[in-house]
Amino acid sequence: MRDKIKPVLTPFILAAFYGLAIGQPAHAASCGDQDIRCVGSGQEYSSIQAAANAAQPGDTVVVSAGTYNESVSTVRSGTANDPITFTTDGAVVIKSFDYIDHDHITIDGFEMAGANDGNMMLWNGDHGQLLNNVIHDTGASWNVAIVDGNNFYASGNHYYSSTGPGDDLPVFVIGGNNSLVENNEIGPAKDIDAFRVWGHDNVIRNNYIHDITASSGSSAHMDAIQTFGVNGGQSYNIVFEDNLIDNSNGDFLQMLMTENNNDPDFRDWDIRNNVYIGVSGQANVGIRNVRFYNNTVYDGGESNSLIMYLYDGSGKSDFSGAQIKNNIFIPASNIGSYGGVISVGSSGSNVQVSNNYVAKIGSWGPVSGFSDTNGINGGDPKFANAGAEDFHLLSTSPAIDRGVTLAGVVDDKDGTSRPQGSAYDMGAYEGQGGGCSPCDPTPPPPPVADTLPNVETVWDCTDVQGAASDGSSWELGFTFEPTVDGYATGVRVYGAAGESGEHTIRLWRNSDETLISGPHTVEYSGDGWHAFHLPTPIALTANEAYTIVVSTGEDAEKFYTAVQDPAMSSSGSNGGNITYPVNAAVYSSTIGGFPSSSWQQSNYFRSIIFVAESSSQ
Repeated sequence: MRDKIKPVLTPFILAAFYGLAIGQPAHAASCGDQDIRCVGSGQEYSSIQAAANAAQPGDTVVVSAGTYNESVSTVRSGTANDPITFTTDGAVVIKSFDYIDHDHITIDGFEMAGANDGNMMLWNGDHGQLLNNVIHDTGASWNVAIVDGNNFYASGNHYYSSTGPGDDLPVFVIGGNNSLVENNEIGPAKDIDAFRVWGHDNVIRNNYIHDITASSGSSAHMDAIQTFGVNGGQSYNIVFEDNLIDNSNGDFLQMLMTENNNDPDFRDWDIRNNVYIGVSGQANVGIRNVRFYNNTVYDGGESNSLIMYLYDGSGKSDFSGAQIKNNIFIPASNIGSYGGVISVGSSGSNVQVSNNYVAKIGSWGPVSGFSDTNGINGGDPKFANAGAEDFHLLSTSPAIDRGVTLAGVVDDKDGTSRPQGSAYDMGAYEGQGGGCSPCDPTPPPPPVADTLPNVETVWDCTDVQGAASDGSSWELGFTFEPTVDGYATGVRVYGAAGESGEHTIRLWRNSDETLISGPHTVEYSGDGWHAFHLPTPIALTANEAYTIVVSTGEDAEKFYTAVQDPAMSSSGSNGGNITYPVNAAVYSSTIGGFPSSSWQQSNYFRSIIFVAESSSQ
């Protein structure tokens, strides 16, 4: 049976590659080990709270699989070298950890549901870690996790809900300082603000927010991220970066809500390298020095015919110092003027707007009243595949090298350094040739904490000119040898004009013509680079020959890329850890068969995605 896989899903492949899973701890300790306190039937403790009461610095509380009708509170702090850790051995369901008033506490791998408290989790201790938990349908009416401690870290968590309280429910409320919240999934969910952020020097990074809807009769105005001046508080030096907000199947959700309420310490937010898809509410800028850099906004602003709103509001708003640069704005179909893309009030000063790309959705036509220094009005931005929500830039994109150099923006959403060419590109992705970069097309599944290191492939991201068609189905492959041990994590393929439908991926070991991965079904259409990850990374041995294959598609003509390439007349390498022999591009007319024939040095532009074993440690 063939399994169907989706285009390059970086967090998913990382979970498989590193042995991590959402909702499960990365490392489960064993009962009987030193400093282990075990909870469960027949164990030392019958309740989690009893173990928490006894836990000392350096202890790990291991909870056996089961459902525990508890809301647990901590009793004492760990230390920097000896934290207190709560983790699981199997699937564990609890109500919540409701009071974490102590320092150096780690909570890893629980499912939390049904606490029915106004605030589900109050975290006042410093240096806390919330890792790999599934939190859902909590019954909270005020906040899900409110964090007033400093140096908090949250990663790998998934929050979702099927009901809402009928009013705004923040999921993460960050009130302390120097915290990092990354690689979490929020959604599907009702009536929520994904993040409310106060304090200073907090980073919200690489999270996946999606499918946010309102409950029946709800009065909630839902926000991806929000802050507001209250009781002499502060919110400054905040970074919101590399996040994916996909609400194309949701209700009204605002990109951003900020107001200072005459408080001078609400200022200096950096919002960069984010992708917003189908987010119908605008970004409300009401605090000083908001830097909105290198974001991609697609099908945005439908609800109020507005995307960026630097608003006047006496006693509430001061948007002075705002900078909107290097963004790509593709507004919803009801927005036809530049004033609906960026609306700037009259009360702020020193506002800078430049080097932004604006085009109407679908037609790519210009908007009226365009006024953007060094910007681009209209024209196809040449996304890799907007229909598949892949907003990487093709090598022919007019957004390439049209941005301005920006302090603090050193890389793109994939982690690719900026600039790759003579200048910064516009949008969240530095131009990589339409999915040529094998990392992080959208949308991702629940994220995990790591970033895929040192990915290698073959062939650059330039356009390939050359197509063939004879109405026959072919297995088209590329033979290669890694020079070091490592893992095959996926495949890149250049599609020909007219090519469409399902294709089949297979990975062969040449020495015995053994199929070691596949068949896997993928779907792509049109010319340009496409990248797909294997469902499971495949271990490859140094100096062993392998062949990666992508079949022709379902189009009647059976189009495929074929170029008589002088490079195929001799052996070569990618300049890294991948080599290939003479006539490395191979084919077979037997569907599902091992390809071993070559034709006049033709190159079919199939390539492996490879990670050396040494780079995964």
